[in-house]
Amino acid sequence: MLHAEQWIRRLKSLGCSFALDDFGKGFSSFSYLQMLPVDYIKIDGSYIRDLNSNPTHRALVQAISTVAKTLGKKPLQNLWMMPGFWIHLGSWE
Repeated sequence: MLHAEQWIRRLKSLGCSFALDDFGKGFSSFSYLQMLPVDYIKIDGSYIRDLNSNPTHRALVQAISTVAKTLGKKPLQNLWMMPGFWIHLGSWE
């Protein structure tokens, strides 16, 4: 993990941006979000697809969003543009 963090910081100093893909799968996701200096997150699509009909997924997405926002991460919004998403989650900005 230390090597990944150093590599990301080095490339960020050159102007690169990074995202955590498929966030929410696995138990170490929150620790990755906290430790790695990424700019964006993409919540795993399996949570987003049935967001309006699955209260458990809605709660998980809200929790992930709250933690990510607190840590200064941004969503990859083009993957989240679906009817009803912002109704449940609210604006990230």
